[in-house]
Amino acid sequence: MIKSKLSQYITLALCLSSTHAFGQELVNDGQFNALSLQEAQASSESTNWQVSSADSAGIFNPTLSQYSSHETINNIGFANAGAKLSQDLLTPLDMQSTYTVSANVGWRNDSNAYNFKIGFRINGEFIDLTPNIQLQQGQLKPISVSFTPSSVHQALVDSAQPIVLELVNSDTQVSVVDFDAVSVTIAPKNADSDGDGMTDTWEVLYGLNPADPSDAQSDLDGDLATNLTEFLNNTDPSDSTSLPSAFSQTLDGNTEIAGALRLKPQTSSPVLCDSAHEGSMYYNSVEKQVFICDGAVWSEFKGIQGEQGVQGPQGIPGIQGLQGETGAAGATGAIGPQGDRGPIGPQGPQGIQGVPGTTHWQDGSGKVTTNVNVGIGTVTPSAALEVIGNAIANTPIQPNHLVTKGYTDSADRMLMAKYDELLAMLTVLNNEVFPSDGSSCANVLAATPSAQSGIYLIDADGPGGEQGIYYYCDMQDPSASRKAIFAQETGPNKNIALVYTNSLQPASYTASATVSGFTPAGAFDGHLYYTAPERKINLDAGDYISHGIWLGPANSNEWLQVAFAKKAVITAFSTQVAMHDANFAPRTPNEAILQVSDDGVNFVDHEHLTMDKGKATVTLQRPAVGTYFRLLVLSTHGSSSRTQIDEMEYHGFFIDEFGLDPDTAQGVNCRDIQQKNAGATSGYYKIDPDGAGGLAPFTAYCDMDTLGGGWTLFANHADGIERKLERDPVKIDQYGVLAAAQWQALRDTMTEGLMFIDENQKVSMISAYNVTNPTGVGCQSLMDNTAADLTATFNNTPHMEGLNIFRSEPTGVACNYVDSGTFTMAQLADNTGYYQYDIAGAAIFNGNPERPFLVWPYSTIYAHTEQDQLKYFIK
Repeated sequence: MIKSKLSQYITLALCLSSTHAFGQELVNDGQFNALSLQEAQASSESTNWQVSSADSAGIFNPTLSQYSSHETINNIGFANAGAKLSQDLLTPLDMQSTYTVSANVGWRNDSNAYNFKIGFRINGEFIDLTPNIQLQQGQLKPISVSFTPSSVHQALVDSAQPIVLELVNSDTQVSVVDFDAVSVTIAPKNADSDGDGMTDTWEVLYGLNPADPSDAQSDLDGDLATNLTEFLNNTDPSDSTSLPSAFSQTLDGNTEIAGALRLKPQTSSPVLCDSAHEGSMYYNSVEKQVFICDGAVWSEFKGIQGEQGVQGPQGIPGIQGLQGETGAAGATGAIGPQGDRGPIGPQGPQGIQGVPGTTHWQDGSGKVTTNVNVGIGTVTPSAALEVIGNAIANTPIQPNHLVTKGYTDSADRMLMAKYDELLAMLTVLNNEVFPSDGSSCANVLAATPSAQSGIYLIDADGPGGEQGIYYYCDMQDPSASRKAIFAQETGPNKNIALVYTNSLQPASYTASATVSGFTPAGAFDGHLYYTAPERKINLDAGDYISHGIWLGPANSNEWLQVAFAKKAVITAFSTQVAMHDANFAPRTPNEAILQVSDDGVNFVDHEHLTMDKGKATVTLQRPAVGTYFRLLVLSTHGSSSRTQIDEMEYHGFFIDEFGLDPDTAQGVNCRDIQQKNAGATSGYYKIDPDGAGGLAPFTAYCDMDTLGGGWTLFANHADGIERKLERDPVKIDQYGVLAAAQWQALRDTMTEGLMFIDENQKVSMISAYNVTNPTGVGCQSLMDNTAADLTATFNNTPHMEGLNIFRSEPTGVACNYVDSGTFTMAQLADNTGYYQYDIAGAAIFNGNPERPFLVWPYSTIYAHTEQDQLKYFIK
């Protein structure tokens, strides 16, 4: 296991000096390597970690297919939905410390993951420290967050109860969240062990070494801003897009500043005047004076007084004023009031100007020259002293010096304006070359809260990187969004609905009513009406199925439907008829509605359409997403008796509904997956029953709970279903059966038998031996070719009940003889065949005492009287 950068620095620093207590590690076995586990092995035992309940959380060794960085991963911690891992850190909360929590959080390729929480529990109260990140499937993503207690945590500090670290899967749905490289370090608040101007907590958070002062001048993310500059500006030194100031300017030597400088007014001294603040200045708004610190006391800041000028000659005496009237004689000896003062004489010539004061200031690092007379301390200064920003700094750097700050701010503003202009132009260009709707479905929803579920172009790394990928975004649950799957189209028109492609069979197409001699599948066989001169319009098509389709009668809401084997996205469709006879064109659809369904029962109107006469191509205003698509024809272009569609083609693609790697299997079958991962839960997995054979991996539903788990669903059937449709995959909540090749490969791996679950959750099971060893004469077994194709019907199987998955009779009794209590059987039948003993579809019987079901929950041997639906599993 590769240790995280954080752990390396902590180990290094603790070895360097015991006096630098900047990063004490509190977590034991944060890499989960104390246990020796094989790949796919899980354990709930741990000396250091506690689990909420056995099997719901613990330690696991992932497989190669579960994580892209498998070679760097050994053991990891895991938690299923609602479960958690926890560890007592054996120390109480300290108000004078900062805690840094880091971990790698993962989401396996073969599981779902939605929500998780990381935090401290103290005296029963949970402190949530979960960062706002989005997990990426198949990867362990690093997270790191710092926490400093405040006054709101005083009661928890006073309780002196120990801190318990909790790693929680906060989902209510089936999911697994993994954790690795878990670390909690404690450091004194705002400590700076190496005196480089950056606190220990901040250095540990970003992977720097608090014992190395030289890293203050290094550039961790290569954005031309030193780590110290990033610290002082509160930006991220590990993110090159997080800049203190774009293209910030540094100035050396004397700097000429054009303009005025001004100190921000303060009502009192902002800091204590001591040796650490020598040279600091501030403007006192009460006394209307500038003060400077000499290292001991604040005093008025003024230039050296100039020499006194030579006194000028005395001015000429003014004209004597008029004699005032003589006042009344006062009392003897009293002096009368003084008269008014006469006018002042003219001003004398100006004296010689004194020596000017200095225009230089010392800032402790070099002389700075201005091109204005500052005149501080005079009654009428020729320029105001103005500094916008941090004029007082404990450890000044050039951009925040008193006389350089204003200049750099001004330069930054000009450069930022140019940068923003260029960035805007680049963004426009990138959006034209690399268009997208957003970086994720969640971001699209955040930007447009009213966005509807549908197809969006997602560019995860933004313009200029990898090209965007089309996703089906589920705006009700963005985490359920899935990629779109292309490259399964046929012919020049990119048709995805051609019969015998994409698991489509003739039974996949239905219609409300047809004219004799026509079938719904004929409208999807790639051919026009058989009399057309060049009737084959899809070069990938085989022989034609029928003459197309004529619906009838017209103007009565007739419909034509296709049921795809997996969820599809339709962007457009086309209809066409043979044009050798102009009278055919009036039969083509005019007003119509495209309807969509996921279950084939509940349809919704997707779009109302007006179609062209003859050949029509319709581009939908917004993509339609579903499994069943129905064209409901409201009227034709003139015919009152028929609607004609010789060929219909749907254009679009399919959805990776379960987010599984299409090329990588997680196991041979569900039993194999369960053996590799004891914590595997029921759900959809990618399996490959024939291994390196010619069959591609396919998705299957696995029941990991019933009768020990490890059961693979191969059919979901019910009484009265008209056709047995192939599904990819067969879903737990949708009728369908596996394709013949998939079923044959899967049954060859059977070791334990078949299991059946009905709509009342009654479970029955028969062993593999009883299935594959019939006792009667000529009896069918699971391995017979007649059980290879689950879509077989009465018309092409010799068994009158329909398709038997298996059948056994007592020794010496022929299999075609049916009598109460003489046979054991499971079958799939549709409503096109003959029904014996009320058999109308899914059914099982338990009448042969030599080959009985091992688990049988029904009151009689005839299960079909108590169940109407069955899910068929194999293991």
